[in-house]
Amino acid sequence: MGKEAAEVADYWFFETAVRLHREGEGAPYTGLKPAGLDWGPIIPRADRAIEKGDPTEVISFIVQAVEEELQKRFKNAMEKRITM
Repeated sequence: MGKEAAEVADYWFFETAVRLHREGEGAPYTGLKPAGLDWGPIIPRADRAIEKGDPTEVISFIVQAVEEELQKRFKNAMEKRITM
């Protein structure tokens, strides 16, 4: 039936596969996402926090990440201050 029909058939196949997979996880279907999409470290933690009803893991992760970045920037500033 042509290339367009094949693309529609492929889309419906993948959509059905993802719907079934999500249903098996007990999660809602939210549509197909591009391949290789990286949610990063915070989205999975936020999802778990919502499931548990407890934001502690997300808060701890963010505090640690901010602290590490501030330490790195402070060290960089101190190195520049000393060499000036």
